[in-house]
Amino acid sequence: MSVRFLSRTVIVLSLFFTISLTGCFGSDDDSSGPDPDKTAPTVVGTYPADAATNVSRTGPFWIAFSEPMDEESVENNISGSGSSSFDYYWSDASDTLFFAATYLLTANTTYNVVVGGDAEDLAANTMGNDFSLSFTTTLDVDMTPPTVVSVSPANTATGIDPGEALEIIFSEPIHQFHGWDVEYYMVITPLPDEGYFTYEGNSVFIYHTPFPPETVVNIELTTGIADLSGNNLAAPYNFSFTTMTDDVRPYLASAAPSNRETGVSIGLETINLTFSESMEPDMYMPEENVDARIYYLFAGEPDWSENYTVLDISLNNSLLPGCTYWVYFEGATDMAGNLIDPDPTHYYFSTAGETSYYPIEYYYTWYYGEEHLPPVSTSKASIGPEFDVLRRLMNFNMPTGDFEEFIQRYDGTIEEKTFLRLTGNTVYHVGRAEYNEGVMAGTMVWDDPMPYVKLPVPDHAGESWPVSATMTVGEQVVLSISGTCEIESRTVTVSAPYMEGVFRECYVHHLRITVQMYEGGVLSGTDEVHQIMYLAEGVGPVMMTEVDDEYTFGNRTISVVYWTFMAVGADK
Repeated sequence: MSVRFLSRTVIVLSLFFTISLTGCFGSDDDSSGPDPDKTAPTVVGTYPADAATNVSRTGPFWIAFSEPMDEESVENNISGSGSSSFDYYWSDASDTLFFAATYLLTANTTYNVVVGGDAEDLAANTMGNDFSLSFTTTLDVDMTPPTVVSVSPANTATGIDPGEALEIIFSEPIHQFHGWDVEYYMVITPLPDEGYFTYEGNSVFIYHTPFPPETVVNIELTTGIADLSGNNLAAPYNFSFTTMTDDVRPYLASAAPSNRETGVSIGLETINLTFSESMEPDMYMPEENVDARIYYLFAGEPDWSENYTVLDISLNNSLLPGCTYWVYFEGATDMAGNLIDPDPTHYYFSTAGETSYYPIEYYYTWYYGEEHLPPVSTSKASIGPEFDVLRRLMNFNMPTGDFEEFIQRYDGTIEEKTFLRLTGNTVYHVGRAEYNEGVMAGTMVWDDPMPYVKLPVPDHAGESWPVSATMTVGEQVVLSISGTCEIESRTVTVSAPYMEGVFRECYVHHLRITVQMYEGGVLSGTDEVHQIMYLAEGVGPVMMTEVDDEYTFGNRTISVVYWTFMAVGADK
């Protein structure tokens, strides 16, 4: 075994980076409640009736259910020869599915829409059987121009919210127009900076950035508007309304989980925030105002309701137990530019269970990026597979406390394996193995396990303890390590590179050691190592820095960019 095998890089990056660790799960709430809904939903009515003939070629049509349905589940189970010909939308109660033609249906043609038996109600009861609706369109030619049935806001209305969406109801579905430069179809004065249109049957909804306050808004529907048969409005249609003065500051009216709620289930699927009025959707959220753990949970971009009063955040991963999740709405405004009250508004909730700053009872897979930047960097530059590392905790043996950490590249090539052991409230480093192009090249085990982290971390804040280890080959020591570990009494906030957020109140763990290497019993090299590890609530190590005292800009940061976990014993 060569001294090169025991180089500083190997010692620092593989001996002491015991960081692919995970959180504990809280127990499920077993409280009693009302009897669950176990009744299968059914179809109770349709328009037109099944097998109807001489049916309008434009619709809209509908299917009514016996109870509110899971809308996504139903739409995912729609099929049939005519299913792609329609736009689908729902009643407010989610118990009626409407569908309208996106273009003129073919004359004297049978269309078929099937709702599959796997469609679910809100309690996840399936229909069980497929439902099929068929109808045959008329031969008649539509020669009647569309008309405007009603508008909202009403003509000459006053005191209108500048951000309120507009609705125009026609006598029949119209040809859909898109984009915001639509003067051929509609002239809006003054024209908002941005907006878009949605269609539900005979209705057209106009969503827009706010009009100026105390302003008369004029809207002309031109004769360029036509129904699906190509019949144009017979004459232009004009209406107007006056916006109100908005000097009232918005506020967070309600939330689910509620603000400051405790004991929230780690299985939470959605965060819902409701504001007192329409908000500016492109509110600026600096990184320091967002919990990095919330950013990690996002299933996609947060989704505003159509009137910008409700913000839904869908979560695609489990929450961590015993943790406080948070976000600060600072500088957020309503559509009229009024600041949120208070500014900033702090929203946070805490999950059930016990937290850990160095959790090890369940598997984690960590995705790490290495960057040669100071620890305070907030760079979000994309990183390629050759720059990413998986650190995966494996083979946890509950009776002995032994477990292993595999370090591998995205292509699956194993680089290193570390042997660890949890004894009592201390994590020990036992030894390691090195791989060459995925093939094990050698292993080494310390003569005595070396204490690395003491748990629970907050209980040992402000403490320092000695660490030492030797490795003997035959009767000769080939490596000795001596130094200290320390957990600072203070906590710090850590920026999360590649994540739009921060980890607050991280404990700072120091490893300071002297490494001495021997050949033939003679000292052949000495190195000084100082490694800093930042431990975040529930997550564990979120950033590691190797401090090089000889080079001012030689610090190296290993940063978490993503992590996943699963129960012990599960296959990966």
